Amino acid sequence: MIHNLKCWPTPFAYIRAGLKTCEFRQVRDRTFKVGDTLILNEYDPDTKEESGEQEIRQVTHVLHGGEFGVPKGYVVISLGAG
Repeated sequence: MIHNLKCWPTPFAYIRAGLKTCEFRQVRDRTFKVGDTLILNEYDPDTKEESGEQEIRQVTHVLHGGEFGVPKGYVVISLGAG
């Protein structure tokens, strides 16, 4: 499955540089699974606009809410190469 997600500029820059290798996300209506593709779109919350820059990453691990201190309704997603 492919997930298109907004990503604020600072975390986006860290992901692009290879310094941020996970995402903490609210689940809402999504089901994240190992092998899924994340398309991270740089998004400025002040202007409410996307820059057009993208990073593509594969989901390599999902830590579900209710485990190891992750709140229910959230996940921690490990990011591999795109």
